[in-house]
Amino acid sequence: MERREFGSTGWTVSLLSLGTVELGIDQYGLYEPGEAGRPAREQAIELLLHAFSRGIDLLDTAPGYGESEEILGEALRRWDGTIRVATKVDAKAPSEGNLPKRVEESLARSAERLGKSRLDLLQIHNATADDLIDGPLIEALVEARDRGLVEHLGASVYGPTDALDALRHDELEVVQVA
Repeated sequence: MERREFGSTGWTVSLLSLGTVELGIDQYGLYEPGEAGRPAREQAIELLLHAFSRGIDLLDTAPGYGESEEILGEALRRWDGTIRVATKVDAKAPSEGNLPKRVEESLARSAERLGKSRLDLLQIHNATADDLIDGPLIEALVEARDRGLVEHLGASVYGPTDALDALRHDELEVVQVA
């Protein structure tokens, strides 16, 4: 499979990556009316292993994708090779506690579900210009990276203005555009 440099991470990854939202949430994306809309857990794991065996080595997931991180973690435990995982943190999710603490807790839960001691890539989920202003969110992400909890930082965005803001941010190495 063709490979390319990925953002400014220094990684070279498969040209194709695989998003996993449809593995973890019912009624997302394409499905037949009346069906659950996602494969059974073991089918999802087999799909991931098949993708890995064909050279796909970059996966996209998020805590908000239902059981996606858990399913991906199970597939990773069955695979003997390097697979990079981009997961996300949602700064807007309703939660108790201050933002840095919520970010740290989100990272710990994602790492546990994925079976990783350090997250490969952490992106701000649906980042807006307000999220990208240097402040508590960016500080919490940089601190997590500096502590070795995360290797690289990025943002997923909707729309050209937010994409341009993310591309201009010194701390972000990857921008995922819908």
